[in-house]
Amino acid sequence: DQYQTADISRELSLFFQIDRGKINGVAGCLDQYVAVIIAGPTQRFSEADKFVLDQYLMQGGKILFFIDAARISLDSLHESASVALMNDVNLDDQLFRYGVRINHNLIQDIQCALIPINTAVEGQAARFVPFPWYYFPLLIPRQDHPVTRTINLVRSEFASSIDTLAAANLRKTILLTTSPFTKVSNLPNYVSLEQVRNAPRKEEYNRQNLPVAVLIEGSFPSVFRNRMLEGLGIKGSYQFRPSGQSGAIVVVSDADIIRNEVRFDARGPLISPAGFDRCTNQIFGNREFVVNTLNYLTDASGIIQLRNKEFRLRVLDRNKVRNERTKWQIINTVVPSLIIALVGILQYYIRKRKYGKQVGG
Repeated sequence: DQYQTADISRELSLFFQIDRGKINGVAGCLDQYVAVIIAGPTQRFSEADKFVLDQYLMQGGKILFFIDAARISLDSLHESASVALMNDVNLDDQLFRYGVRINHNLIQDIQCALIPINTAVEGQAARFVPFPWYYFPLLIPRQDHPVTRTINLVRSEFASSIDTLAAANLRKTILLTTSPFTKVSNLPNYVSLEQVRNAPRKEEYNRQNLPVAVLIEGSFPSVFRNRMLEGLGIKGSYQFRPSGQSGAIVVVSDADIIRNEVRFDARGPLISPAGFDRCTNQIFGNREFVVNTLNYLTDASGIIQLRNKEFRLRVLDRNKVRNERTKWQIINTVVPSLIIALVGILQYYIRKRKYGKQVGG
């Protein structure tokens, strides 16, 4: 939905021309773009569409995958409990070939966002109280990479863990992780708002720093190598590339990271910033993460280095200031006056010698 990515689109439009569209199996339709974002697909990709993405990457393209491994939403839980099911969009084999796997599970994390829960007795006025919702992890950015070095925690919803796999000629960097206190539940998984009343058991939250966003750079192998292409329904002409130039992908196991909240009133859609937490009125680092990621992948002018440059305030040594206060007061007040006086005397002396010689001549 264009409204759910309106905030990110607006921010990215400061740097890029943003187009929305479908691949429709047309070979080469992505070649004109410096990057492609796959944002929260809910339907299976055809083999023809996967081929177009694959060959775009083989030509050095950049792709951001925001993929929900689980099919569930908070809105559905307000009515009753729900079962989180696997969201199969037919990209598992392709991502596996590229050195990454989104696991079919749900993450719960002690470090998480709050959600408002109605605690009023039935028949009374609603009374909402914030509770930790462990299915909404606050992800930790990597501190030694230009994409994530200066950003806030990233708010996620129903995220899954990611595994990186051995692959030649590919360099992998984990960008976002969970906290050291994480629990993993395989899909399908029963989810209910009643779970907020259960205190987390430490022995269950024993997984640490699970990857949720991974950057992969290098020369990728084509997932269509040694496959028959004639029956895939690919439209248009193409020249197949079995391996790639230097390209890059970023795989994120939660599409909600790129989404923003939307409300409608008489004025139309009201767009909240990506990463906005209504319960605390805090804006997390979702927007900066997406913008920094795309700038990093496409950067040719040092924008990402400038955005991540650290500016440090130098704190004065208070003891040294107190002990040398008189000295620096004299230097700052008396010395400039002496310099001005010396310059005046020097000018007078030069003028006297100059005009004295003219008269004597």
